[in-house]
Amino acid sequence: SKSDSSTLVVTMEDRPSNIEVDIVYVVFHDYNVLTRRVVYRNKGESVDDDIVLNKASSLSLDFEVDAKPFHLVHLLWSWGRDRYGETTELSHGMRSFGSTRGVSGHQQSPFAAITIGTPR
Repeated sequence: SKSDSSTLVVTMEDRPSNIEVDIVYVVFHDYNVLTRRVVYRNKGESVDDDIVLNKASSLSLDFEVDAKPFHLVHLLWSWGRDRYGETTELSHGMRSFGSTRGVSGHQQSPFAAITIGTPR
């Protein structure tokens, strides 16, 4: 329910290109979870105002060192099989998820979760 979560929407606008971007953060209080998503809007009024979004970097996170290791849970898919989770202990470096097809789908899910300590 709405009382179990709080939402913050940060809206930015680039007037020369007529693009508006919302960054939406939702905190689920009972689960100690923060989600984030981005919404891009073409505010152009004519058909000639088409916008091509070539790249949309999603997120960059920095964590304080903790006694418990962080783990990354990522969903994988394969033909004839429902999604299944893969868990990896995080170390220094960069992790990225993407699709060479240009879209997410049954072969590539953009979902990932980071846990403190081994996930249950």
